[in-house]
Amino acid sequence: MAGLKGEFNVVELVIAVSALLISMYVFLSFEHLKTSSWHIIKTTLYYLDLFESLSHAKILDSYVFGERSNLPTVLLGLSINPNRIRIACNCTNETQELIISLFESEINNKKINIDFCLTTIESFNYCIASSDVLVIDILPNDQYINILKKVLDNDIGLLLYADASAFTNNNVLTNIFGISRVATVYSNRNISFSSTLSTYREEIFKNFYEIYKNFYGINLYLQAFTTFILPNCVFNVRGEIKIFNKSYSYSFVVCNSTNVVIDFNRNGNFEGHEYRTVGNRLSFSGFPINVTLKKIARTGIWIKFDKHNLILSDITKNVRINVVDGDRSRVVLNSTDGLPALVTNTTYSRVAWLQNFNHDVSDDKKVVLLSTLIWLSEREIQIPSIFSYIYFDLKDSYFVYKIEVPP
Repeated sequence: MAGLKGEFNVVELVIAVSALLISMYVFLSFEHLKTSSWHIIKTTLYYLDLFESLSHAKILDSYVFGERSNLPTVLLGLSINPNRIRIACNCTNETQELIISLFESEINNKKINIDFCLTTIESFNYCIASSDVLVIDILPNDQYINILKKVLDNDIGLLLYADASAFTNNNVLTNIFGISRVATVYSNRNISFSSTLSTYREEIFKNFYEIYKNFYGINLYLQAFTTFILPNCVFNVRGEIKIFNKSYSYSFVVCNSTNVVIDFNRNGNFEGHEYRTVGNRLSFSGFPINVTLKKIARTGIWIKFDKHNLILSDITKNVRINVVDGDRSRVVLNSTDGLPALVTNTTYSRVAWLQNFNHDVSDDKKVVLLSTLIWLSEREIQIPSIFSYIYFDLKDSYFVYKIEVPP
């Protein structure tokens, strides 16, 4: 019995020492949290609540985010930056100019900030490594497949913005983009969003629902380039709205800070013209497309496409593209006779192929490109001292701002 009693004393000692060590660990861990992380967490929660309250009260709508911020004093201690789309482009001058033309556009009335750099894909260089999206407008050979996989491994979106008629089936096309070329066909059918996008469905959300809702949340900037004098106007600068395809453009003249004149008759002289102001819906005879005039500036206007059945102009030639895994939910845009124009793939990361429309870039096609770039660029913020403020304007379209809490 004495031996057994001694064994109990040893067990009790082990338990006591273990309890002491556990208590010290918990105490020290709590002190570490109290002195370092807790302040950040508490401050973050405070500002998150503040932003939510100001957002619901519509107080933030009139404020500018970024370098020229006019935010209330209570918020000036924060580092608030609009979510930038950093684009690396291995592309032609024509594609470069198209992307650069998107720089002043907005989503939910807040500017979309785009950083842009030109690159090759010979190596995983700094331009690519620091980007959110890599855009290529020529299908690479199989020798580049490892570079492209490294791009995806680093959580960088990948867009192949290329004419499918030039495709030759290879491993890059089938393995990375998940499509293959079948045949060249001729078609004059309209291209539209897939019918499955008309309502929210969880199983397709990650693939393309965000592209769909981004499209209807974007204010596209249209710059006015030339002078055109109209009576009683001050700014007198002229630009073009390219609806349906570039052959059907409608001239506009920015008259002053509140009015725009649009040449709906397309006769070039604005006879019988009518003024349009912010909030007016613009309808174009013969086309199932309406846009809303969102903003007016001395240098141009911003328009937003309203929801309708057909969103892209007709095409005269396309290639029948096959989705290699048979999953048609990856097809975001297709013609009425079933020819895909935008296909996503999330096998590795965020990947998309979009038919190159450089030969006929209407304004709705620009918005499709920008919507796709926004989807491809999305990354999660995982640093504890940074949180996201999600700005809502439309029902299910949003834009994320990165907010860094001060120390």
